[in-house]
Amino acid sequence: MNQCTREPLMFITPELQHLPRVFNLEHLSETVQHRLSMEYMNLEGAILRAKVVRAFGRQNLHYIIQDAVQEQDANLGYVFSPFIFANLNKPCIYSTLNTPMIENILGRFGQVDYKIKADYALDAMHMYLDIRESTYSDAEMLQLGLLRALCRPDLKHVFLITDTTQLNTQAITEIERFLKIHIHPIHKQQQSEWIVPVATEIKLKKLLFKHKDSQYMALCEYFSQQNAELLKRCDSLKLEQNTRLIEDMFYSEHIFEKMSVYSEYIQTLSQNALHG
Repeated sequence: MNQCTREPLMFITPELQHLPRVFNLEHLSETVQHRLSMEYMNLEGAILRAKVVRAFGRQNLHYIIQDAVQEQDANLGYVFSPFIFANLNKPCIYSTLNTPMIENILGRFGQVDYKIKADYALDAMHMYLDIRESTYSDAEMLQLGLLRALCRPDLKHVFLITDTTQLNTQAITEIERFLKIHIHPIHKQQQSEWIVPVATEIKLKKLLFKHKDSQYMALCEYFSQQNAELLKRCDSLKLEQNTRLIEDMFYSEHIFEKMSVYSEYIQTLSQNALHG
């Protein structure tokens, strides 16, 4: 018996034909196409509708898509980005794969993969965590994240935290120009001068509370610098000002409080949906 094959997703709008080229691909992966076909009746139509609405509405969403966060990952600081952005009243969706590192950090506050309507969380908390099952590859996660982001009419900035050498900057520029949004490739670091502890040894009370030893003072500075680089792309403050601002959050418990309140909010909504 001949196995049916899915026709590759083709964009009719010439400017959108640059989308697979962002990832130096001729077509999006079959896994990504299948998943998007389940979420959108007409993906191209959704992207174009978002573009039209965006021209007349408020663009304020920051969408962060990060490669899988592994053990002792030098890019761990970005896991705290949505809480930092939300504390600054910058609505943010953070998307990554569920890994032991994510479970060990975010899972201490509750189940990390609860799924609710993102707009509920954005309206109430200025943020939404989109933690996906680890059956996807990093490349597939980036493709899915970018396409989902482009379907949102409130989108302003997209951050792609990955190996940026795999991205096509010319194609990114064409998409930015056509859709009137900003796409920021952020090159993930392979190593840092600061040693990131293994997940089970990270002491969140030292990282997120006022009293820190020298190790956590250095780690806090490093994570603050990482996130200041993101803020610099979408804020008028200088890098040094952003760094100090974020460091203050690590010392004042503001990030810890946001993590706790967000977790309680998501669990309450999920339980209400389950029993409602």
